[in-house]
Amino acid sequence: MVFERLSEQKALKRHPELQEAYETMRKASSYFMSKMPGKIEAQKTAIQSAKDHIQLRLNAGEISGFSQDLDQIKPSARGA
Repeated sequence: MVFERLSEQKALKRHPELQEAYETMRKASSYFMSKMPGKIEAQKTAIQSAKDHIQLRLNAGEISGFSQDLDQIKPSARGA
């Protein structure tokens, strides 16, 4: 919940173990922008899918290994 509800700065202050999750979100943004240039809605959907995926893994107690999943995250997983 911290990942979803707090700003990155506040969340990391309380939970520094979330650093990789936030780094992965930054990477996801760049990754999907480069994979889908000019397709703003597709980029937004893909980035949200990445965020949802990270949140699911955090909810399961995982705190690392997020970035290796970027190629596997599909925007259609959210019904886009």
